[in-house]
Amino acid sequence: MRLFGFKGPNGYESVGAVTKGNQDIFIDLCATDMLIPNSIQEIIQSPAHMDRVHDAIANPKVITGKLNTITFKAPIERPGKIVCMGLNYADHAKEGGNARPEYPSFFYARS
Repeated sequence: MRLFGFKGPNGYESVGAVTKGNQDIFIDLCATDMLIPNSIQEIIQSPAHMDRVHDAIANPKVITGKLNTITFKAPIERPGKIVCMGLNYADHAKEGGNARPEYPSFFYARS
């Protein structure tokens, strides 16, 4: 299962899921279960919400949509901090004219 936030053509915001099978169709989780919040961050912070997501996906009456009709939102809209890894693979280092580092460098970016 892959979760994502999205906006529909009419400005409707929700969380969707793509499961194994048809990759052109998604499950509209918030439309399937109105108690599921429309924020991935809220969902992943709550085991109860995650349980509702699993139940919604298993629901034989899921509400579906086509991926080509929506706009994807940022996965986490308001992260507290962002952890970055610099020169994390050999090709990237080579592109920049740098030697491959022995260890990747990490840095923080405040959001």
